[in-house]
Amino acid sequence: MFFNPEECKNEREVESKLVVQYLLPALGYAPEHWNQEVTLGNIRLDFLVLTAQILPIVLGDDSPLSLVVEAKNPRHNLNPHLEQIKRYLTTLRSPYGLLTNGKDFRILERTAEEIELVFQCRGDRD
Repeated sequence: MFFNPEECKNEREVESKLVVQYLLPALGYAPEHWNQEVTLGNIRLDFLVLTAQILPIVLGDDSPLSLVVEAKNPRHNLNPHLEQIKRYLTTLRSPYGLLTNGKDFRILERTAEEIELVFQCRGDRD
């Protein structure tokens, strides 16, 4: 499957065209494994991916949280948003986070000691 990042003109298109139609299916997540626009306390997530649908969600090391996805406008630089997703990973105790504006991608991993950037790339058409 091919994705052209130039197709995304705003944050909603990054969410619908990239994350929903391309990225989550490519990662093997069916629609029943993720939720969009999730509010947990004072945090509003663009996407929350779960390993299992267990309600209520109990935050902790054994919680079903798998991945937090934060989408931004294609014109926005991702650097100012790194602290935001790090806070989400820390607060929610999620092991992974993905930050994208449709053109740039950052994957972060939370370990017991810290949150580190484990992958970064620019999405190109070629």
